[in-house]
Amino acid sequence: MATSISVCVVCDLQHQTTQSTHWCIECEEPLCSNCKQHHNVLKATRIHKTIPFTDYQLLPSVVTDIKNKIVFITMRSFNFTVKKHESPICIKCVKDHGKCGEILSLDEIVRDIKTTESFVDLEQSLDDLSTNIIQIRKDRESNLERIKDQKKKITEQVSYIKKQVIQHVNKLEEQFIKELDQIEFIAATRYILVCLYCKIKQSK
Repeated sequence: MATSISVCVVCDLQHQTTQSTHWCIECEEPLCSNCKQHHNVLKATRIHKTIPFTDYQLLPSVVTDIKNKIVFITMRSFNFTVKKHESPICIKCVKDHGKCGEILSLDEIVRDIKTTESFVDLEQSLDDLSTNIIQIRKDRESNLERIKDQKKKITEQVSYIKKQVIQHVNKLEEQFIKELDQIEFIAATRYILVCLYCKIKQSK
């Protein structure tokens, strides 16, 4: 479990005792709700991540101690390397590794590194990788443009076919109405002729 710290560090520096509500992961300090608001708007700390203090208390110590260890390690100056272990060491560790074999200066190792075959190969590999990535990106952009063009053409074709279908249906409708009109006219004519025939017959 993380250490149970419940007093806001900012208030404590001002000789005030305020219950902390949040924990700043970057500063590694507890904050009360008011100080957290100021913390979130200050230019130097506005990008800091804060979590509820209750969540921080649930973290195991192995997690909360990680940053302190990293800071301690990065503050050390690694000037040497143990050839046997293939790991960098600081000047304080030279004595501890005195029996481990040859100890080399990192300055000497990296001095001519740019001229080594492995570095040249690595640099060429990175250049090739960069070229391939650029080419892949161009291909993807080209494919995207082709897809856009195809979409536009297909949309235009569908719109054209739709218009043709509508025009054809309209023509069929007109023809059908004309046929119905003709049928209606013939039927009406026959009815009139029948009526005239009946009247002529009755007049006789």
